[in-house]
Amino acid sequence: MEQEPLIYNLPHDTLLKIFSTLPLRQIILCRSLSKFFNHLLTTPTFLHHISATLPSLNLLALRHHNHHNPSTVHLFDPDLNQWLQFPLNFLPFSNPLPVASSHGLV
Repeated sequence: MEQEPLIYNLPHDTLLKIFSTLPLRQIILCRSLSKFFNHLLTTPTFLHHISATLPSLNLLALRHHNHHNPSTVHLFDPDLNQWLQFPLNFLPFSNPLPVASSHGLV
């Protein structure tokens, strides 16, 4: 019989504190490590905690009507002083128009 990893025996509060120190990208990657981590990192308690502690992104989002690439939003990141492109082709509909925002997420 395979033994459970020792990290699973740590108290959930301790694990949540450890994971909350990671950058968002690393948290997302850790979700794919196991069902245990996926469950832990998607609990309302953890999501509320990281949403309160992670710094907000200051981005200006613009959607330019462009026949060549209609499914792209252009973002300006003042921290990087750089324009970024965010493709919207992952959305399940063909003509994406942002209609709402929640905590900076359009």
